[in-house]
Amino acid sequence: MKIKYLSALPIIAVLIFSGTSSVRAQSYQFSQNLTIGSTGPDVIALQQILINKGYLTSVSTPTGYFGSGTRTALEQLQAANNISPASGYCGSITRTFLNSLSTSSSQPTSAEEGQNSVQTNSTPPPTPSNANVCSGTPCNGACYNACPSGDDFVCPVSGEAYCQPNQQQQTNEINALTTQCNNKMDALNQQISAIESKYNGLIDAYAGSPVPNKEIQIQQYENAENGQVQQLQGQEQELSDTCQLQLNALQQ
Repeated sequence: MKIKYLSALPIIAVLIFSGTSSVRAQSYQFSQNLTIGSTGPDVIALQQILINKGYLTSVSTPTGYFGSGTRTALEQLQAANNISPASGYCGSITRTFLNSLSTSSSQPTSAEEGQNSVQTNSTPPPTPSNANVCSGTPCNGACYNACPSGDDFVCPVSGEAYCQPNQQQQTNEINALTTQCNNKMDALNQQISAIESKYNGLIDAYAGSPVPNKEIQIQQYENAENGQVQQLQGQEQELSDTCQLQLNALQQ
């Protein structure tokens, strides 16, 4: 039985030749969410498409690092192909579009962009080719080691096995973000309630007192209250917009 190993990055077959690795990409299949800071073969393949289509012009060869230039180029590709939101985040909708493209001419290569370089994950040492028992997971006549934690092992009808992100992980990320946003919103609401309670107490106290020109002081309190509340309400709106964009990106 021929022994093969999955690398930490899905759908990339890493072949060992004289201590160096090369990435083989036939009709490349994207399987990872990509954003600022992402690295590896998926980023290389994405950048090659962006370069080929004229969206990424700051470099002539892929770097394997997802920076601001890649994000801007991806935003342009998304907008041109009616992918909404055109956020520069590569989620499931964008991956489906990329996987529909013919990428036979987009075989990943490596280069340097600034001071960033591609870091290729090393594979485990190969099991002896004369091994008769698969100690890992068999698939289509080959043997594979386990996928990285959080990824699912996929054995297609034919061809090589690959790893893909677990859908439960995406759900957990959405739930965590929703909880985080709700907690921040609750904190802002509590601040607004505290301000309103404070100034309502001051206004009530002045309204029932014989202080001269109390109307002027009450008006000042009301103005101060309105100003502080409006400022916090603006923060609430900004938080709501930001959270919605982040949720849309995760659900993409």
